[in-house]
Amino acid sequence: MSNRKLAELIKQENTSNNVVIADSAEPKSIAELKSYNISIRGARKGPDSVEYGIKFLQDLEEIIIDPERCPNTLREFLSYELEKDSNGNFKAEYPDKNNHSIDSIRYALEDEMRTSGVRVWK
Repeated sequence: MSNRKLAELIKQENTSNNVVIADSAEPKSIAELKSYNISIRGARKGPDSVEYGIKFLQDLEEIIIDPERCPNTLREFLSYELEKDSNGNFKAEYPDKNNHSIDSIRYALEDEMRTSGVRVWK
């Protein structure tokens, strides 16, 4: 999808022009979306941000996912686990793959993580 089309869809859904948190790995796309008057900024990522975000999500009392409207998000949350080594043993790190919905939720909750005392970045 082009950034122009994306901007149109964002404007339809985000009629109050609230700040959109985007993947900071796409600074050119963020700049282009800003040129279409989208209030947008890149996610604040840093060393261990995946781990801090996952720990924050794990500490929540409940996460509700509508399986009809968000089947991929449900699949991600149900299947996401620690990385495994070549022998199938769990390593002490979270993979940064197959987690697009989880990433978007972490980005959206950055301010909550910061005010709750969880460090999002170093």
